[in-house]
Amino acid sequence: MRLSVVKHLGLLVLAVVGIHARSDAYTIITIPPGLSPGDTYRLVFVTSMPTTATSPNISDYNNFVSNAANAVPALAALNTTWSAIATTAGVDAAINIGGVSSVPIFMLLGRLVASGTADLWDGTIENAISLTETGGDSYGAVWTGTNTDGTAYP
Repeated sequence: MRLSVVKHLGLLVLAVVGIHARSDAYTIITIPPGLSPGDTYRLVFVTSMPTTATSPNISDYNNFVSNAANAVPALAALNTTWSAIATTAGVDAAINIGGVSSVPIFMLLGRLVASGTADLWDGTIENAISLTETGGDSYGAVWTGTNTDGTAYP
């Protein structure tokens, strides 16, 4: 599996398998429905806790999203690398999440967000990234320092 994370004052992360159930939170799905054994995919979420956007070091944001994801047993069990969808002065988000890829990106409800990174950065996505790593709804704006094409926002 290939997973990736989005980092911001609310971060996005990859992963999900399960059944959609609504109460205060959704059931996290770490394997999107409809995939076959061996298929690769990415998971995305918005972090439930904010962080300040003051570090010039992208690894600080990658560590932040990794800690958020790994605090959730279902996501920690994936034993994967999480990357922030965030931009610093030295690294664009498009590069931080691995550059060009045709690996589909799913929200933690199993819903397709984008068919790959080109689709992620084309200005439209299939479903809004609106779920946190804990399965709760994400409200409000997410600041990533990134334009819709994955490059730095001045």
